[in-house]
Amino acid sequence: MIAGAPIPEGDLSAARTAQALASLNKPAKQALSAAHSAAYRYGSDFLGSAHLLVGLLADPAHPVTAALDERDSGSLVVTQLYESRYGAQTRTPPRIIHLPYSIHARAIVINAACHARAQATSVRRVHLWWATTRATGSIAARLLAELGQLEFLRDQLLPVVGAPASPTAPS
Repeated sequence: MIAGAPIPEGDLSAARTAQALASLNKPAKQALSAAHSAAYRYGSDFLGSAHLLVGLLADPAHPVTAALDERDSGSLVVTQLYESRYGAQTRTPPRIIHLPYSIHARAIVINAACHARAQATSVRRVHLWWATTRATGSIAARLLAELGQLEFLRDQLLPVVGAPASPTAPS
């Protein structure tokens, strides 16, 4: 976590995270799998919000990823910014270990699950995107903001592709 970054509030326990992870649909699970792969490549000790962002960007056919690619803010640009801004370096070979989720990554997954539950659906990639854009203080939100895409995603794109329109308070 970055010093000074707002800490998400609410119940971010391992049990609640596990419950949220169990509610992911197949494409959302694929995004999390890609996030784990990114964390392994960087030799990280945890799975963070930036890894989740990289995992979400791994599907070029998803409407959010396609829109960011069109705006020159796709996977390659995000990865380059992450590496230059935060000093992330890939490791060869990747280190594969159990990775705990950072507090922001847990908040993203849990908030996505809360919004999906409010819609009576499993967690889809778009729920993860929505929660990522609202993870104030997370590296993922900072990367999107620095690329000028955070407000675009929040205000214009996500409402069109079907993300929840309003937040649901975690229970």
